[in-house]
Amino acid sequence: MTALKSSNSGTITILRSKEKAKLGGNYYIEYVIDCKKGGDYEVGIGSDAVGSACWIRTPGAYGLNNVGFYENGKVTRKDYKIEDGDVIGFQILLRDTSYRRGICIKNGKQIHEFAIEIEDVYFLAAIRTVGNSVSVRECK
Repeated sequence: MTALKSSNSGTITILRSKEKAKLGGNYYIEYVIDCKKGGDYEVGIGSDAVGSACWIRTPGAYGLNNVGFYENGKVTRKDYKIEDGDVIGFQILLRDTSYRRGICIKNGKQIHEFAIEIEDVYFLAAIRTVGNSVSVRECK
């Protein structure tokens, strides 16, 4: 599945999975990044409320963008950022309800592990600039 931003440059478009991840399961999603046109660009996971905030940088979300890695509204790492052509993966571990973790993978290398502190988990992407796109290469 590929989504291309085709209008309204300068406003954030949030893409959200139709279904939320179910507790008791483990998930893996892989995004292929096309951000040649520049501008804000984010991929990650978050609660349904993130969509109205129009950012994955807000409380209730975890993700990688062109600034760094954000956890629940705070930047926690600036040493890794999204770049054009990246393949960004998220392994979401919800099988054990007392140990809810996420792992971010950039181009095949684990870059960050984080605790998931939200109840409802959706897969998200956010694009600001017309001409940029995101593809989901794998989701299981």
